[in-house]
Amino acid sequence: MKSEIAENVETATKVCSQRGDWALMQSSCNNQLKWSLGQVEYGKSLLLWHIATDLYYYNNDRLDDDELQFCKTISDYMLYLLLMKPTMMVPVVGNWRQVFWDTTAEAKRLFHKRSIRDRWEACKAILSVDTEFEPVVLKGDASESVLFDACRLAKQLMEKEEPLRLMSKVWVELLGYAAVNCEAIVHVQQPSQGGELLTFVWLLMNHLGLGKQFCEKPTRTRYKLVVKK
Repeated sequence: MKSEIAENVETATKVCSQRGDWALMQSSCNNQLKWSLGQVEYGKSLLLWHIATDLYYYNNDRLDDDELQFCKTISDYMLYLLLMKPTMMVPVVGNWRQVFWDTTAEAKRLFHKRSIRDRWEACKAILSVDTEFEPVVLKGDASESVLFDACRLAKQLMEKEEPLRLMSKVWVELLGYAAVNCEAIVHVQQPSQGGELLTFVWLLMNHLGLGKQFCEKPTRTRYKLVVKK
């Protein structure tokens, strides 16, 4: 859909700059959910949506649903890149490490307090948190944890008519945004290391005119000096 409307470099650049926002704008929940995407750093948004996707996944009875599996797979893959191949995400993620460790610490405290060891119980425990209170009341203003916000996002998604369609579109945008912003030299190194899905997405997007590698640049004007007697 984006490649069809990207008739020039300016439009292509604009649609490639969207990281979930465009998917929200195509739905009726942009105002309600935009806080979780364009209004926060990409790395923080990625962690937030990953946790919300997990909460939705393990609270769903239809685990064989193709769209649900797609969301879960892309969500896990993006977290894998963030933790195991951060060089591919450096240009966009921001200061995500503190967010990750604070979120992990808060989750561990909750699981320890309730003696939880099973992931299904863990998701139920997180979803049981009352999201009517401000995060600062529960986690303190010094913590960068997104556990509370992820719980709020998951509950908001569960209230939608077609949450999986929206979630899958958001994850495709988050994937595409990371692909086009990763340095070309980093992508080039991947085939010799086994290859990465992110690199193939980057190649596909450039093929469709959505990347940054083939942007039109103004041609430098040359003047010819003619000397007359």
